[in-house]
Amino acid sequence: MITAAELAPIPLFAALDEPARQRLAQKAADIHVEDGDWVIREGEDPRFFVVLEGLLQVVKDIVGQRRELEQLKAGEF
Repeated sequence: MITAAELAPIPLFAALDEPARQRLAQKAADIHVEDGDWVIREGEDPRFFVVLEGLLQVVKDIVGQRRELEQLKAGEF
C-alpha cells in the first residue's frame, strides 16, 4: 500500500498538502515488478507510473532491435 509519506519527497507531489497526498495514495495501486517484467506495452491503455524505488527501463523494439530509450529512477514518472 502506498502512503502519503512515500509521495511527499517526490517533486511532482511536493506541492500537495497532506490531505491531498493521502487521497492520492488511497487511489494509487502499488505494484512490484521483477527484473525483466513489463509494466506496460506499447498499444495498451495508457497509465501513469511513478517509480518509488529501484530503476525502470523504458525500451522499444525498433526494426526488430530492442533499444533502451530511458531509465527512470525513484521519484521519476
